[in-house]
Amino acid sequence: MRRSWYSAFACRCFLTLATVFGLAFPALGQADPCVVIDDGSGTVSLPPANCGYVSPADVHMIIAGLPVGTTIQVGAEHERFFNVTHTPGGPLGGEVENFNSFLNLKLTGTGAMLGYARTLSMQANCVTHTGPRTPGSPVQSFDTDMFGIQGQLPGGDPDFDLLRITAGTGFGMPSPGHTTLTLLQSGNWNVDSFFDIEYRIDFIGKPGGPFSGMSGSTTATIRMGTGQPAPPQCVLPDNGTGTVDLPPVGCGYLSPDDVHKIIDGLPAGTTIRLGAEHQDFFGITTSPGGSLGGEVEQFQSSLRLDLSGTGSLAGYTRTLHVPTQCETHTAPRTPGMSIQSFDTDMFRIQGQLPIGDPDFDLLRITAGTGFGLPSPGHTTLTRLPGGNWNLDSFFDITYRIDFVGAPGGPLSGMSGSTTGTIRMQAGQPVPPPICVVPDNGLKTVDLPPAGCGYLSPQDVHMIIDGLPPGTTIKLGAEHQGFFNIVSGPGGTLGGEKEEFDSSLLMQLTGTGSLAGYNRSIKMEPHCETHIAPREVGKHYQSFDTDMYQLQGQLPPGDPDFDLLRITAGSGFGMPSPGHTTLTRLASGDWNVDSFFDITYRIDFVGAPGGILGGHSGSTTGTIRMGTGGPETVGVPRGPVSGGDVKLSNRPSPFGAGTTVEYRLPTAARVNLAVFDIAGRRIQTLVNETMPAGPHAMFWDGLNDAGRKAGSGTYLIKLSLDGKVVATRRTMLIR
Repeated sequence: MRRSWYSAFACRCFLTLATVFGLAFPALGQADPCVVIDDGSGTVSLPPANCGYVSPADVHMIIAGLPVGTTIQVGAEHERFFNVTHTPGGPLGGEVENFNSFLNLKLTGTGAMLGYARTLSMQANCVTHTGPRTPGSPVQSFDTDMFGIQGQLPGGDPDFDLLRITAGTGFGMPSPGHTTLTLLQSGNWNVDSFFDIEYRIDFIGKPGGPFSGMSGSTTATIRMGTGQPAPPQCVLPDNGTGTVDLPPVGCGYLSPDDVHKIIDGLPAGTTIRLGAEHQDFFGITTSPGGSLGGEVEQFQSSLRLDLSGTGSLAGYTRTLHVPTQCETHTAPRTPGMSIQSFDTDMFRIQGQLPIGDPDFDLLRITAGTGFGLPSPGHTTLTRLPGGNWNLDSFFDITYRIDFVGAPGGPLSGMSGSTTGTIRMQAGQPVPPPICVVPDNGLKTVDLPPAGCGYLSPQDVHMIIDGLPPGTTIKLGAEHQGFFNIVSGPGGTLGGEKEEFDSSLLMQLTGTGSLAGYNRSIKMEPHCETHIAPREVGKHYQSFDTDMYQLQGQLPPGDPDFDLLRITAGSGFGMPSPGHTTLTRLASGDWNVDSFFDITYRIDFVGAPGGILGGHSGSTTGTIRMGTGGPETVGVPRGPVSGGDVKLSNRPSPFGAGTTVEYRLPTAARVNLAVFDIAGRRIQTLVNETMPAGPHAMFWDGLNDAGRKAGSGTYLIKLSLDGKVVATRRTMLIR
């Protein structure tokens, strides 16, 4: 029977306990994103692996039975759901899930109990009910109910003769909830879930202990949730030429971090904030050219403005729709490439409120480089499974807002022009592709990982030598389709060596005198990889690898090349070390995070009469090729005793900054640092010996040089005593 529903509730169950107990995660603002792998049936197994339930707005407390002004805050972490059974039915018409779980509790006293601190573990019994959902539907939204949860501390505790948590509708304490699953472009699922749990905490203090003579029952209701609503995405159909039409019809540009403002012409201390969404593009015409040498798009649109006043205009609110005329310029792109990344420019945008508005005689917005208000941007198109495209696009728009208040209105007698700059963004970056491989029956996986492809997320191979000065051919490559695999013990790393054939797909793009040259080619190289010993059976297997040999050559008869050969690997005198990490998932499959820093040589001879006729050369370079990534919030067991190391950050995705939280079971030398997806260190947050317990550090999105890091995916790595023990993936959106 499917685990999915149960899990959902198990998680809920713990979160109920967490709620019951007064939070280890007080007032953190918003839960982390929760992304879960499809369980093979068009939905997910719940509770969501490695996602945490927290209360974003409140904390739990034990109050009744304690001295006046005293509370016990009980931080809770729910985990390890087991003995799960599912049966159809229940009052919501979906499923009933019965299960056990563990609740780790951190008790902290206030008032007369100030300084009291303990960590406890409690087992709980849970029952949850869910409404029907439709597997396969891209959005699955259904009611849930925490029907019952109860946990009690075993006898013999030095502080409590009784510590019991009870919650749920079945105990007369209504605890309704809701869960929404949204299919992401990666094929994974975004989970957004909560329960409004009513709970009761009963306690009796142990004679001779700190609560001696005290007892009571505290009842309250709190919302516990996991995940966030799915981030806005912009998915566009192919226009038949291997790319998309712009601007992106059906998507809107908005500012994730700030708002436009009217300041000049208003009383001191007063502003009008304009939350803006640029949408509804129509009347589109395109032509080649423009300031960036690619294309010019002219179109009309609607600018939705949500106005809200501050200062002397506090309480003023309105929503307006301003028609606009726009012109954007885009740089050249290469239709057909699976990733197309190019500069853009909001050259002109101007909109004016129609005459007759009760508040404004004039409200006009002007922006764009063509008006002397520079507004550069960038767009990345990524082909998705099925042929559609993900759009990730922004403009850093410099704008001017001119206004004249209408006589008799709230802005009567006021006028002014305010200039500012704001980022307007459509869509989101595509999450790095995951690589999940089934167990091979030996509690590990066969390598290379079937069904996964190695690509370079940050750079491309290049042909330089033998071409005219200032000219290159970029080769965007994906290494995939592994076949004829033979593996056995041995190799230079003392573990195993694998020999196999594969497919190397390459998108060739010219620059300089070859600008406009664009081709897709495929060659089938022969490969040999070496791997170090791994600990088969362990849930976390991390080991060095080496691309020992890779060589492929284009077959004869190509119209452009008499020879195109790629050679790489340590066995050819071109060191290409790597590393692979396998993490066991709740499903029994394995998450693969693997890369090689490949040193390669590309030899070419142009075919007579072709575009490269008379040219030949050999270019050597090094590039990182990787597949998969760290488990979304996976935290392997650390090398220190005393428990698991925990690592998280909130919020994620983030704009202005994120708080990185970690917990140490014992004192250790800590290095906490942020890396980009290519493994380059961006900023060191901590590098010192830290005591056991919880810690937090804020990352402001800057690098070590104090400059802003760009939008994208970053890895937060926690090292203890020189060894990486936890990795956290997060996303920065500017």
